[in-house]
Amino acid sequence: MTPITRGETLTNVDIVTYALAELHGDRKPVHLERIAIEAHKLAPGSFRWDLDEYADFVDKDKVRVSLTDAEKPEKGSLVQGVGVTRGRQSKRSDLWRLTSNGAKWTLENTERIKASMVGPTPRLKKGKTDQIRQRLTRSALYEEFERMQAVSTDPYAFTDLLECSPDAANSVVDQRFDELRAQVQMLDDQDLLAFLDACADAHGDMLERN
Repeated sequence: MTPITRGETLTNVDIVTYALAELHGDRKPVHLERIAIEAHKLAPGSFRWDLDEYADFVDKDKVRVSLTDAEKPEKGSLVQGVGVTRGRQSKRSDLWRLTSNGAKWTLENTERIKASMVGPTPRLKKGKTDQIRQRLTRSALYEEFERMQAVSTDPYAFTDLLECSPDAANSVVDQRFDELRAQVQMLDDQDLLAFLDACADAHGDMLERN
């Protein structure tokens, strides 16, 4: 990975969000330590220890703080901490995923990021791309969408698309939907995004919306 040449336009939120995208955080949760290493590779010195003698060490707590900032609504809700919580010790900030907002941000900021670094920008591999397209286009809801530009309110078809239980809590359904939307955002396929918008309109009662 070619390191980013830091400029005035790149913030630590930019770097950790981009690092999470590079680690395919749209497809699966990524551990904080992996994000920290990737962010350090992209922007050496941005998350270093304070003493000069330890300048080559990455401070994962600084990365955690930046991820927490990136999670805030005022920053765009670009990422989400999804680690489990055991007892009284929270582990939510140990695992992170890229939200659909974060995937959209990655695409929209490609040119700005490319202006500050040399190398490829995060994209889905072709095999994964084909898998996601087939998952959506072969669903019963997509067939309805092609015919009517709308989908039914059948909860079983919707949760089948999301690969979760019809009895799942709204918070779970909402996260599964956002995870799928994040992957479609990375495809930059407007037809599939329109399909997911139709699904959200039809099944808003199963989703958590602020």
